[in-house]
Amino acid sequence: MYTIENVTIRIPHLTRPYTFYHISDAHVCAAAPEDPAIVQEFVAEHKSATAVDGVTTNDSFEAMLRYLSGLECDGIFLTGDGVDYSSRGNALYIREIIAACPHKVYYVPGNHEGNPNEYDMFSPVFGENPFQWAEDFGEFLLVGINNSGHMFRDPAYEFVQEQAARNLPILMLMHMPITSASLEEELSRRVDPKEWHYYGMNHKKTGANGLRLVHFLEDPASNVTAVFAGHTHFPHTGPLLGGATQYVADSIAHGYIRCVRLINQE
Repeated sequence: MYTIENVTIRIPHLTRPYTFYHISDAHVCAAAPEDPAIVQEFVAEHKSATAVDGVTTNDSFEAMLRYLSGLECDGIFLTGDGVDYSSRGNALYIREIIAACPHKVYYVPGNHEGNPNEYDMFSPVFGENPFQWAEDFGEFLLVGINNSGHMFRDPAYEFVQEQAARNLPILMLMHMPITSASLEEELSRRVDPKEWHYYGMNHKKTGANGLRLVHFLEDPASNVTAVFAGHTHFPHTGPLLGGATQYVADSIAHGYIRCVRLINQE
């Protein structure tokens, strides 16, 4: 039913193992009852257009969260594009589905979540700050950064530097993957080179501080151990220039789940 990719990440000084599940790009389509008829019609057509093998994105997302709800884990990474477009109906729907999950869902916005001015509709699924957040597990940090517009917004670099100063290994969540040699090699087998810019970070657009953050993630001295992303709708695992590994998830509609196990580095 599902394609489950298992990865193991070794973290120094862990006192116990941790398990997370990484999913991405649900692209659900829903309308609120009070939405006008034109919106209801659009949603019905959109559900059909985005269905995979006759299964709607809503059904595949609900089924996957039910499946994951029955597994023991320390949380679920949802790396963006939970919805296919920003609307009140979609926001209410995804809030309800995530609230029913017994596990904490760490959700970073994607490009389909719409204008940042509309993020309040999705509260509280993005956490207290939809642009940047960190959770301290005592032995490592989980850090979420919003790069949904193909760029890192200020003050993302300063925020990550503050977290890095805590001297703990960092697992980072974002929607757009970092453009790397291994990702470009994967893209060359799948996508017209003229469209490569759509599948990863647009370094020309991200600004000086954004480039500083990319360089930090690629620095061998960085304490970023792994980067988790989505957006591409195909799975990819590959190194960044430094010591970190980038894990990109396929879409939920394709039945893809990445099981991430953290174990002690002997």
